[in-house]
Amino acid sequence: LLIFACFFFLFAVVLSSFNQYFVKWAQNPNTKGAFTENFAEIGYYLNSLPENVHKYVIVNEGGVSVPFPNGLPMPAQTPIFIERTKFGEPRATYLLPENLDQIKPVRETVIVPMKSDEKIFNELKLKFPQGKIKKQNEVLIYEIR
Repeated sequence: LLIFACFFFLFAVVLSSFNQYFVKWAQNPNTKGAFTENFAEIGYYLNSLPENVHKYVIVNEGGVSVPFPNGLPMPAQTPIFIERTKFGEPRATYLLPENLDQIKPVRETVIVPMKSDEKIFNELKLKFPQGKIKKQNEVLIYEIR
């Protein structure tokens, strides 16, 4: 009876832990934000674009600068990694917000701020009035066609 009680207790602990981690915590709406799922979505969105679309990512998220390969803040590494995994190297140009003047739009250009920022979108509207704000797979973009 004692052995059965021990096994039952261990089984209950395992079942409770499984429920806490894989059911309750995984379905918490704050979990996506805590693991910055939006950065991965930006990478997947960039990968879905054709080669002829010019892609810019505005790195307007703070973080420690990573010296290699480009000196950008750490949050930029997620979409860079996703692009590099599919294409061998990033196809997008990654810029800090103070470098918006480096954007040279052509016929099809997509500009993706890493964090939704009304100030950046207003600057983009002033610089490129032909563009439009769109939402693609939970990613806000500024599209110039």
